[in-house]
Amino acid sequence: MINGRVTFFLHAARINFTASRLMKLVAFVRDFDPVLLSEVTVSSFAVQWYTSTATWLPVTVQTDEVAYTIPSGHKFKVTIVYHTDSDANGMLAYDTTTYNAFVMVPTAP
Repeated sequence: MINGRVTFFLHAARINFTASRLMKLVAFVRDFDPVLLSEVTVSSFAVQWYTSTATWLPVTVQTDEVAYTIPSGHKFKVTIVYHTDSDANGMLAYDTTTYNAFVMVPTAP
């Protein structure tokens, strides 16, 4: 059972590490079974670069409060996509020890 706010921790950067651009992302938490994909919660967030930086910036986003039980045989799925309102393309780091990404899912006590 998901009980609380799902938190995404990731690192983001602008293409070529440029400044003065807004990157908007949308995070989905979904319940997936072999036939149907259902949204549990959706959260959008923005990252603004005011100066050029030659590194990745840590980004944390939380969903609204969620109280949801994933049925037996279903899978928990998270997806992060670019919002159509983004000024330009960006990059997300994952599968790296230097700029890690992970999701914290609070469960019922």
